[in-house]
Amino acid sequence: LLFEISQQGLKDQLRSILLNMGALLCTIEIERNGMFVDKPRGLVLAQELAAAIEQAQQSMLEYLPPELPFAFKWTSPRHKSALIFGGTVKYERREWQQQDGSFELEEGLPTQAYAQKDERHVLLADGSTMAVSLWEHMQQHPDGSSVEAQRFAGGKNKGEVKTKLVKANDRTKPKSRMGEDTFTFPGYTRPKKEWEWESAPGVYSTGSEVIEELAVRNVPFLKQLAHLQKMVKDLSTYFVTTDEDGNEKGMLSLVGEDGIIHHKINHTSTVTGRFSSSDPNLQNIPKGNKSQVKTLFMSRFGADGKVIQSDFSSLEIYIQAILTQCKQLIADLKAGVDMHCMRLSVKEGLLYEEVLRLCKGDKATGTPPDKEWDYKRTGAKVFSFQRAYGAGVKHIADSTGMPEYDDHSLVAFDEGA
Repeated sequence: LLFEISQQGLKDQLRSILLNMGALLCTIEIERNGMFVDKPRGLVLAQELAAAIEQAQQSMLEYLPPELPFAFKWTSPRHKSALIFGGTVKYERREWQQQDGSFELEEGLPTQAYAQKDERHVLLADGSTMAVSLWEHMQQHPDGSSVEAQRFAGGKNKGEVKTKLVKANDRTKPKSRMGEDTFTFPGYTRPKKEWEWESAPGVYSTGSEVIEELAVRNVPFLKQLAHLQKMVKDLSTYFVTTDEDGNEKGMLSLVGEDGIIHHKINHTSTVTGRFSSSDPNLQNIPKGNKSQVKTLFMSRFGADGKVIQSDFSSLEIYIQAILTQCKQLIADLKAGVDMHCMRLSVKEGLLYEEVLRLCKGDKATGTPPDKEWDYKRTGAKVFSFQRAYGAGVKHIADSTGMPEYDDHSLVAFDEGA
């Protein structure tokens, strides 16, 4: 019996190995072929996006404290955390050295210390010295005061003014250093404890999930901040940015001379066993209402070519049907019911057929899909995925922005499918 079990196990394992080897051959071919990208258009869009980001940052300056003593960085998580939730931020500011070795925040005080330089001075009769330029000016523009200089009594320089090099203040080089100071923001709203960084107490997450959850709190600039963060992510992830060292980052930096991106498809990097994509992640290209990046992907064959995609619709729902053996769910899937449209019809209080027509269009009448409803269907997908993987009503409401009573109605539909 044990021998038979082990033999069956080997057969099953061999089947899995063969399937995975076939998948590997497929993904090697996919990586070799890559995706063609219209890089020149992408660079134009990147410039436009960078300009929009700068404009958005300027428009949000009104929400900063007027006495802010440093340049606020909208890309800094610490700065955003302090602005939204309150907190203290460290910053560098210049301190000016005084002649006694102390430091002041104000520049140009009478006691300011300067770097020294060699300066040509005239030796005066009383033993003191005076800068040559000042002495010559006084000779050309006498004001009644008499300043007598020492002169050579004999030799080849007889009668000429005596001079010497003297250490003097270089007014172009005041002595200073960078010191550390702090500024405390009052904040606009209170954070949840679970948002706090483990590595930095008092600093809280300002990721997209948190910003979306805060949308209901009436913080004045959060919608603008969410839009700004999406644009910054869009530019740095799917277009191109250049860091302080001149290194380019982003999808466009990975385009080869042939206009093709040879992205990676990874077989063993997820705990769920799914494939993942990197350099760049072409499994996560945003939709047209969020970014223009999809418009950059074209056929390498020009007008004679086409770009197509293939997808298994509602795979997770089929898995649910297999695991639960729910007769109604199986019947709906066999009948071709679009579960995302069905959930959306419950949420919107419309007939399923009407929502299906809005989301998918009607081939019989030549009616195209409505873009707005297509995006709404995508929102229903988010609910579907979260519900399938065990998210509760509150979490779904927090992450989707849906009222909890909407979630309850969808959950009720889900459980009674």
